[in-house]
Amino acid sequence: MFEVAAQRQIDQLKERYAWVFDALQDRSRLRLIAIGAAVFLGMAVVYNPMNEAISRLRKRVAYEQQRLELVRDVEGLRSSREALLKTVPDSAHANFWTEYVLGGLGDVGVQLRHFETNFNAQQSIGSYRALELNIEVSGEYRQVYELISWIESSPWYMRIMDVRFRRERSTLFATLKVGVLASEGATVSDES
Repeated sequence: MFEVAAQRQIDQLKERYAWVFDALQDRSRLRLIAIGAAVFLGMAVVYNPMNEAISRLRKRVAYEQQRLELVRDVEGLRSSREALLKTVPDSAHANFWTEYVLGGLGDVGVQLRHFETNFNAQQSIGSYRALELNIEVSGEYRQVYELISWIESSPWYMRIMDVRFRRERSTLFATLKVGVLASEGATVSDES
């Protein structure tokens, strides 16, 4: 009885998978099955693990490229900082800026009407200070232009924050608010 049931199951399996046995007998079908099995094994054994490794490597490359961009940005900032540090004087007392600006005013030939160092309006910028110089001058257009050019092209960090002009007859009056940058460690004494 056991043999009859086992034979029946074998016959059912043969009927169910008869197409497989027929395919294995036909050489063209056998080739297609072998190619399909090779492709399946190639995908399962080679492609999928390699694809995961490739995607991990792509993510890492993208991360490293972002780090490289960040490093380049930081290096650019460092070089800009170094260039800026060369334009900041070590001393920032009122006499330094007064002498420097008065020397420039004399070189361009404008008449000084008013000069004030406003150290009360100082602002900290990291380890540096922004200080304010209020200058009122009069002269010809060319002289005032040379003064503004001299300030903007100064080897020290000096920038014009505000400028106002007024003309009376042939004389041009200019009121300038100039910002200068000085190191925090410098002593600031308003001795003008």
